Amino acid sequence: MLRKICILMVTILIVGCTEDILDLKNPSEYDEATYYKTQKECQEAVIACYSQLTARPMYGRDWHFMFDLLTNQADRTAKLETALVQLGNFTYYPENDYVQWAWETMYRISARALIALEKVDAWETTTSDQEANKLKFLGEAHFFHAWAYYHLTELWGDVPYHETWQSIKTEPAKPRTSYTTVQGDIETHLLEAISLLPDSWDDANLGRITKDAARAYLGKLYLIQGKNTEARDVLLQIGSHPYQGDYYNLFTRGNHTNTEIIMQCLHKFWGWSGGSNSYYMFGGKESWGNKAANCGRHVEYGFNDWHNVYIPDAAVAKFTYTINGASYLDPRNQFIFYGDGTIGDGDFAGGAFAYAPYNGDLTSGYQWKKYCYYETAENMNMDDGDYSSIIVRMADVKLLLAEAYMGTGQYDLATALINDVRARVSADPYNTDLTAANAFEALKRERYIELFGEQHYWFDLVRWDRLGKLNMIDEIPTSDSKFKKFPIPANEKDTNPQMVVSNSWN
Repeated sequence: MLRKICILMVTILIVGCTEDILDLKNPSEYDEATYYKTQKECQEAVIACYSQLTARPMYGRDWHFMFDLLTNQADRTAKLETALVQLGNFTYYPENDYVQWAWETMYRISARALIALEKVDAWETTTSDQEANKLKFLGEAHFFHAWAYYHLTELWGDVPYHETWQSIKTEPAKPRTSYTTVQGDIETHLLEAISLLPDSWDDANLGRITKDAARAYLGKLYLIQGKNTEARDVLLQIGSHPYQGDYYNLFTRGNHTNTEIIMQCLHKFWGWSGGSNSYYMFGGKESWGNKAANCGRHVEYGFNDWHNVYIPDAAVAKFTYTINGASYLDPRNQFIFYGDGTIGDGDFAGGAFAYAPYNGDLTSGYQWKKYCYYETAENMNMDDGDYSSIIVRMADVKLLLAEAYMGTGQYDLATALINDVRARVSADPYNTDLTAANAFEALKRERYIELFGEQHYWFDLVRWDRLGKLNMIDEIPTSDSKFKKFPIPANEKDTNPQMVVSNSWN
């Protein structure tokens, strides 16, 4: 018997080493040719785009810091790390981590969108429901490809452009494509997204991209190009999205179901169990972060918590201005920051806010209230980070539409929209229609205050600078015009031999 067993084992070993056996494919191993065959797999291709909204340097943490610091809507305390301090001081270089991460993440979003476009388009559906979902998935992928390049072109200008997944695989290193050419493709993809996306999603899919989100970005694109009539027409197609609740609570826990939100990044605290790590926002999105998706803004901005930034006096000063011939303090100051009670809220859940004029001490100056929970809690924790970062909301759209109306000479309609936004916070309206002489300054101020700390103002300045409405260097704390664009990241210059950069910047 022992001899028979030995013979059998030798036979198995011999057969096990034959070439045919070694060539057998493990059915659990997938590649792009064998995956993306089911609805679940195709949806995963699209969800991979959404996942990057909480990766570095996006809405989990960094995006807020980057563009609040760049527009002087926030200033750093001694606790903030060097790379972000450099952004706020305009002393950053092509090696800056946040510049590099922004470049990489936008290209990663586009790459994932292009994979989805190719694979979902090839998906052979078998039911009408699958076909309907296929079109929605394609709409989302078109949107994210366009959204990524919208940010790449606005931040860097001319950039390498990949129009397909095959382009990335066969020619990963490409020369720069002109800003105008890339914008033409952004428009094409946004129009396709609008044709395919749903007007809304069911509750189980809250936060997914809709037609109105794509319309909002197409309107922004047309405004950038000076196409005011086209911008007006597409923005008018956006639904009502009525205001819900007060201004302050729009930015606290539970805001994800607010009807005025058009595009958002949903955050959720999943706890610390099952491998989830809520500090993923420091770089572990798809490794040690597991399914974590909370936001850290509330504790990092919070004066009674991590306190990495405060609101500078120069920003606060813009809340006092002249309207209808008289000096006026905008009431939104009470919802956005803490101060002495006259300018800035003077009370929070812990009692009276101890305001002192800024003197360099961490406890002095105006402090953040927007996106913080200090009206209901004296301190905040990571588990409070389950609100939504608002990317597009109705007030933003109304002000964009007002800008388009100004461009078409319809100042009465522009005035009505600005007054509509102001009425929400009981701010005094403009008593007479704005004119060509004063309309732009009123719009600029309104977008600055209404959207304060929502990362729009830098992109507004870039747009207005391109259109010749202002010199953005006059609006930001630097005199060096190179900072109108981000520098091409050092890693890109090192790895892409076709990248042409002038003066080691852009």
